[in-house]
Amino acid sequence: MDILKAKPRPCCPICRDPITKGDGQQIFIVIEDSKVAMANTVAEGLDRMDMDSKLISVERAGEKIEKVAQNIQAEPEVAVSDILRTCTLLH
Repeated sequence: MDILKAKPRPCCPICRDPITKGDGQQIFIVIEDSKVAMANTVAEGLDRMDMDSKLISVERAGEKIEKVAQNIQAEPEVAVSDILRTCTLLH
């Protein structure tokens, strides 16, 4: 008997109307500067580190901070302070 039951149509995640074959679907694209995205990712990773973090993680974090500093094309001290400020804002 389950074979005869119709499957429910998928619904739009925004308006919850059923999606039919003829309907177009909206695509939302968020454009973000890759330098900012990388700096944010590094900041989030630093925020997760604590005294139990592995040494290799700390070494990689240092390499990533240097890479972000080079990408931002600023003095490394300025870029590092920006990342650390972002870490404190995440809390």
